[in-house]
Amino acid sequence: VIPTNFPLNQREENNILLLTIDFSLKTTERRKSNGVLYKNIERMVSEMDLKAVCLKYENKVIELRREFHMHPELSFQEIRTAQRVREELDKAGIAWENVPDTHSVIGIGKGAHPGKTIALRADMDALPMQEESDPPYKSQIEGVMHACGHDAHVAMLLGAAMTVNEANEELAGAARFCFQLSEEP
Repeated sequence: VIPTNFPLNQREENNILLLTIDFSLKTTERRKSNGVLYKNIERMVSEMDLKAVCLKYENKVIELRREFHMHPELSFQEIRTAQRVREELDKAGIAWENVPDTHSVIGIGKGAHPGKTIALRADMDALPMQEESDPPYKSQIEGVMHACGHDAHVAMLLGAAMTVNEANEELAGAARFCFQLSEEP
């Protein structure tokens, strides 16, 4: 679900491929075998080694996932998460916009060549649950945890944004990285 105030005009609707990001290389390889999703992305990337660029950000994505896991926020309260997303986009040199009247953030990626616009989305909210496991990155917020993977989704979307940003000279089109508050606003 893209917020109704998502900054794209209606005429772009037919040119937008909406994807829920899964940055896992294993999933990418499975999708590559059926050719559907991967073929669209493969067309955008001409001569670069996408797997090598992805692997470059692997440790950063893991580090961010664990940080987001330690600091979960309930729906419509994703203030810290949105701030960290903006900070990471700034560090990577990626332009971003806030969605008015929300904590949602949209990263803006542009390729060097004309083409379609794709949108990749990740929810940022956590659930009102107590974490009972005890990993080193356990939730530090009493009664709130990322039990459905949104911590990983946000981290993977940041990794995808960094990858696209690094490859912008090779890309045709544009990308919007949608960090959405609340799973179902």
